[in-house]
This record gives sequence, structure tokens and C-alpha cells, in this order.
Amino acid sequence: MRLALVVVLAFSFGLGCDGEGGEDAGADSGIDAGIRDAEAPDAPPPMCEPGCEDAETCCADPGGGENACYALRTDPEHCGTCGTNCVASNRGDGCRSSQCTCGDDSLGCRGTLEDFCCPPREDGGQAYCANLALSATDCGGCDSACDLRRSDRCDGGRCVCGLAREPCEGTPESTCCVDEPDIGCVDTTSDRFHCGECNNLCQGGERCEDGTCTRGGASCGGCALGEVCCDGACCSRRECLAGTCGATPDAGAPDAGAPDAGAPDAG
Repeated sequence: MRLALVVVLAFSFGLGCDGEGGEDAGADSGIDAGIRDAEAPDAPPPMCEPGCEDAETCCADPGGGENACYALRTDPEHCGTCGTNCVASNRGDGCRSSQCTCGDDSLGCRGTLEDFCCPPREDGGQAYCANLALSATDCGGCDSACDLRRSDRCDGGRCVCGLAREPCEGTPESTCCVDEPDIGCVDTTSDRFHCGECNNLCQGGERCEDGTCTRGGASCGGCALGEVCCDGACCSRRECLAGTCGATPDAGAPDAGAPDAGAPDAG
């Protein structure tokens, strides 16, 4: 009886040891299998031959060419870091203190549509940061100004007129006129509120014909700006209202001159 008990206990202890050993071995193997290097070792920095000067840094050629040395503090194609090209990124036209600069702006531009580095407008001028989305002088592109006959503003990089958000044709028949709150394309050849040009209002009793404020039944076929057509004749509105439009000025009575004294009497 005592011998049987010893055998059972020995068998139980053996199972316990084997089980624990198996679990520990499995856990250990799992941990060992899960250990990985989270980061690959840093690649060695590019090397330039025979070497760079103190103010320069060796940069790798992304095209696979030879490495080269650049002054990252001043080089606009490698500004601050290798490959940071101020011009190609539209952030600036120069590099100073490792920062892209655009003309006199020492902080440069962001290189976005709303903050774009544009070249000088004229020879000897300065580059500048422009909002190509909203600037009427740089709408959609540098130095691309909106035509006031076709638009009243720049919206989303497009020159547009009024609520329609479309440009006018820029012709007398389709001119963008701003008459708050109304803004839109109007026909200046016939619109009495914009006759001949925007905001040129014809007075009561006048109509707009051929871009000219017209009184009476006859037409003039168009007059110069500032004139009206008055019964078929072009003149100022004052002359038309005074009834003197087209009248020939009175030259007055002819000058009789001094009487001819004749030749002196010889006798």
C-alpha cells in the first residue's frame, strides 16, 4: 500500500514537471520568435570625394549620379536639407540661413496656390508671394491680371463676374458692370443704366441706342462718350435741353468797317 502511494506521487510529480517545462519552453520560444529589430540600422551618410568644406554638406544624387557638396545655408536647390528646392517647390527664388526666401520676404512662401512665389513683374523688380486663388492681378498664374471688362474679381483662380461666376466676353454687348448689389454681364449698347459704359445712366425721357443716350425719334448711330443723341444730332446734354443742339452760332451783323475817306483833295 505504501509502495503504491509512492509510485502515484512520483508519477504526479513527473507530469507536473513535464507540463511546466513544456509551457516555459513554448513561452520562451514565442518570445524569442517575437523579438525583432524594430528599425533597420540608419543608412550611412553619403560620401563625397575628396570631401566637402566646412560650410558644405555632401548630398546624394537622387538620379543615381555622383554625390556632390552643397552649401545648405545658401543653395536654393538644397536649402536647409539636401534636395529641398525652393524654386521647384514655388516657395522662393533664393535661400538664406537655410530658409527659402522670395524677394524681400525672408520667410519665403508656402508654395501653395494661396501662397505662391512669383517672379518679378518687371526687370529689376522683386519676386513676391501671391494668392493665385484670389488676387485679381495674379489670378490663376503669376502676373495674370483679370480684365475689368470681363470680370469683377478672382475666385478660385478664375476671373469671374457676378453671381454667375463666369467671365463676360469683354465686348460692348457683354461687359461686366458692378452696380451694387447687382453685378453681371450687361449690353452697354442698349442698357439705359450702363449706356456706352458701366454706370452711365440715361436721364428721364432718354433711351439707350448704340451705346448713346438718345432723345427724340431720330437715331445718331452712336456718339462720343459724354454726348447724347438729340433728334439725330450729337451734342452735350445741356445743349440738347437748351434746344441749341446742332444750331449754327450767330456770327452777328457784318462789320461795315471804317468809311472810305478816299484820296485827299488835291485842290
